[in-house]
Amino acid sequence: MKPITLTTDELHEAIYGLQKLAATLPLVIQNSYEWKWVLIIAHNTLQAFMVCAVQGSAGLGALTPQSGAKWLEAYSKGLPYPDERLDFFLELYKKIQGPSMKQYVGSKQFIPTSEQDTNVEKLNRRRNTFIHFVPTGLLMGIGDLPAVLQDVLNIIHFLAKQSENIEFYSDATESLFDEAFQATQEALKDVKANYDRMTNA
Repeated sequence: MKPITLTTDELHEAIYGLQKLAATLPLVIQNSYEWKWVLIIAHNTLQAFMVCAVQGSAGLGALTPQSGAKWLEAYSKGLPYPDERLDFFLELYKKIQGPSMKQYVGSKQFIPTSEQDTNVEKLNRRRNTFIHFVPTGLLMGIGDLPAVLQDVLNIIHFLAKQSENIEFYSDATESLFDEAFQATQEALKDVKANYDRMTNA
């Protein structure tokens, strides 16, 4: 019997996440609850691009320091490799601003604005609210979320197109990124316009 499978890797995770974000974002105009899924997808997608940017040739840059050290020790001693543990989201965000990004001659670190720092932390906090939802009633303001998402997209674009740390497999793969990024930007533009009309009505 032929098995039913799926295949993925870190770059596919990043690009597919962006495609999913482009497809889901328009739904918030009709149903504000869809922001739950947009936040989860945006968090996952930014994380995937950060992983791609800091992983390095051995793939260890995206791991926790302890996990990376254990892997190197096992490698040097010829021992079985331990389970790998991905670093936390906000730690990955710190890494894209630091020496973990200095992988190639042309590599560039991300230099955030204070607003981007605030919005990345806000994305992480609000995503966690839904991922770890406790019994409660929740009333969440969403008027600031388009700005949060715009900063997320700006960071993703830097990592993918300017950091020089993400290598696309082919021109076709890079085109998939470009198309997904443009589609997400267009969807976000529509959401912003809709919210502007609601605010000024």
